[in-house]
Amino acid sequence: MKIVHIVLAGYRDEFAYQENLLSQKHSELGHEVTVITSQLYVDENKKRRYQETGFYVNKYGVKVIVLPCTTRINALRLFINESKGLYTTLQNENPDILFVHNFMYKDVRKVLRYARCHPQLAVYVDCHLDYYNTSYATLYGRFKAVVTGFRARCLVPVTRRFWGTTPWRVDFMRNVYHLPADKVDFLLMGADENQIIHKNRVEVCAAVRNRYHIPADAFLLVTGGKLDRRKQQHLLLEAARCLVSEKVYLLVFGTPSAEMKESFASYANDSNIVQTGWVLPDETYDLFLASDLAVFPGTHSVLWE
Repeated sequence: MKIVHIVLAGYRDEFAYQENLLSQKHSELGHEVTVITSQLYVDENKKRRYQETGFYVNKYGVKVIVLPCTTRINALRLFINESKGLYTTLQNENPDILFVHNFMYKDVRKVLRYARCHPQLAVYVDCHLDYYNTSYATLYGRFKAVVTGFRARCLVPVTRRFWGTTPWRVDFMRNVYHLPADKVDFLLMGADENQIIHKNRVEVCAAVRNRYHIPADAFLLVTGGKLDRRKQQHLLLEAARCLVSEKVYLLVFGTPSAEMKESFASYANDSNIVQTGWVLPDETYDLFLASDLAVFPGTHSVLWE
């Protein structure tokens, strides 16, 4: 079966988001899988980057097609198409299943047009938007919700299921975008179970603690991912500093945002606080497996979802 994922928000192989894992697992199940994405992506430091256009096949056998962006002006992305050549690419790929990740882009008109011309196509759409990450409380957030809701409702006739990636996002689609309740459901976020080998936990724990010079008998807290003020890891750092005499260690992975660099640097010499910097997704599984407690003080994170 041919499955195509559309990820216009930006796709990178080294990330471990839902679209990465779904396309990987679809390929492992024996399907022919393609990801269509745009040049634009946001890196681990939350900076806008642009990758080369073209296509390649990643280590999971997934074909990744990178389309040119139509604009590099962020304020215009809501109003013009995100990428060039999406419709033609869909025609060339000829999918049996189309999975659209988010629907805020004007490009959904091309998806609608293609789906109407191919009534046998099974279309699924997910939503990563909610009251918080859309700034719905602001005037501009409400305006974006009107535009995005209209685009989402355009897809209703051709979409079999709209998936909310958290229960809150299911509510958001029903209550804000006014999508039919019987077409909206919750898609539980997953992880790569091949990376979670519980029988190796003792060895993994010893290796991680040796690597970062953490005593074997210490109580290890782990946190990480995006490190910005809203995530509130700085409060966790302060709490760990107070527990140095209790043999409690804190391991933080990720790169602090610009506003938090100075705060994180002030803990660089604390003996019971380890800051690893950015790590690849595969390594995060080992860090969690080696920990006694994973802590996420503020907002949501894909890592625990």
